[in-house]
Amino acid sequence: MLSVVWLREFAESFSLPALVVLALIMLWRKQHREFPLMFSYIVVNAFVGITGRAVASVASQLTYFYFYWIADAVVGIFEFLVIYELFVHRLFTHFHKIRFYRIVFAIAGLLVVCLTVFAATHASKTAALLIASRTFDFSRALVLCFFIALMLFMGREWMPREFGIALGFGIFSAAAVVTSAVWAKAHYGPIAVRQLYLIAYDISCVVWLIYFLRPEKQALGISPGPISPELVQGARQTKEDIKDWLAARKPSDR
Repeated sequence: MLSVVWLREFAESFSLPALVVLALIMLWRKQHREFPLMFSYIVVNAFVGITGRAVASVASQLTYFYFYWIADAVVGIFEFLVIYELFVHRLFTHFHKIRFYRIVFAIAGLLVVCLTVFAATHASKTAALLIASRTFDFSRALVLCFFIALMLFMGREWMPREFGIALGFGIFSAAAVVTSAVWAKAHYGPIAVRQLYLIAYDISCVVWLIYFLRPEKQALGISPGPISPELVQGARQTKEDIKDWLAARKPSDR
């Protein structure tokens, strides 16, 4: 019993110092300029963690209730900003011009705003807030799966830090979906599986620390040397296929 309590306390407290150390590492190595939204997410998440502990120790339970759900919505907005920075601004540099991508992130942003408003107007309904939060977790995982599948479909290569960021988000997003499903089945009652998300987020923090501490290398799976004509031709063919698919979709949109 004592070991279980110790494990829970460790899982709840590990991520905060890890995020602070990660922010310092990014500042020291000037990586905050390369990944400004990831750095902002880390700082905001660390600030929420520190402030949340202070609010929990001095404020009423109702005040902490409001703080928790508002902070959860703010962190969620920054999570989608990091995903946008990672895939649209870095891995798919020119694809943000495609209307489909803009629609995907507009819907995701609208969903976050709606959940925030919903949390503010239904703060007395804990179950409803939990359902809204789990819907957001599912949406985040869905967007991640879409872009990872797109990476595989187009044969794109990962740079190490981009891979580390995506891996970290994938780990705790998958854990959040699993936790939500099991917790919903238990009608949001006390259940030990909730600790799975905390442990998964701790693992994600470790992954980020490892990849931001590693020296910059070439893209994963790419050896130095000139680009082959076959690779260039394949990229051009993929581009033409996307254009043809979008052109075929236009008449149905009218």
